[in-house]
Amino acid sequence: MNANSDPSIKIIIPGTLDFLRVVDRASEIVADHMGFGEDEKNAIAISVIEASTNAIQHGCGCNQAKNVVVTYEIEEDLLKVTVLDPGAGFDPTCTKCELDADAAEPRGRGLAIIRSFMDEVAFGFEGGTSVTMIKRKSPASEKTGT
Repeated sequence: MNANSDPSIKIIIPGTLDFLRVVDRASEIVADHMGFGEDEKNAIAISVIEASTNAIQHGCGCNQAKNVVVTYEIEEDLLKVTVLDPGAGFDPTCTKCELDADAAEPRGRGLAIIRSFMDEVAFGFEGGTSVTMIKRKSPASEKTGT
């Protein structure tokens, strides 16, 4: 990495739920390092866990022989996290997009949660399925480091 590039961290985990704690802890450490406030740190960690859970369950079929790659790209004023799995993908327009407090089904809200917590969410379907999430630092975080 040259001196002018932004740092990045890549974690590769087996496609099993047993390793979600690694991703959770890494998300907390990166967000803390960047000076995000507590609410922002929680939003980032929850979003990355939701995306990773989807990748493991749907993209890997909970098969530990398949991998999920989580990449954290650290910039001065934002964090970009990409979760990549080997799955064929899905149609993001056909999934639940809104959180419904009255919904009887407790599952299927991961994308809605991610969209509500992160500033930007994008999907890619080349070479697997990727979810890219961006969280910008709020002006209060930038001034106080919290």
